[in-house]
Amino acid sequence: MGLAAAARCSTLVGTSLATPPRELVVASHILAMDLSFKPFFSDLVDYIISGAVVAMVWEDMSVISTGRKIIGATKSPGF
Repeated sequence: MGLAAAARCSTLVGTSLATPPRELVVASHILAMDLSFKPFFSDLVDYIISGAVVAMVWEDMSVISTGRKIIGATKSPGF
């Protein structure tokens, strides 16, 4: 299945535009993958809370893998 077909199989069920509080950003990034020991962590948190983000809720059994294919790899060299 191609990316366009995979994206059509997913359903966007909700969105929200918000500026997340620092505590939420720190907690979510530590739970997802502990980046707190990385030298860039503080700058990353500052960047995320510097403006609004769009939170989305998607429904589909493979929405995570599809999203990663569409957005691309998040692990950069030297990470």
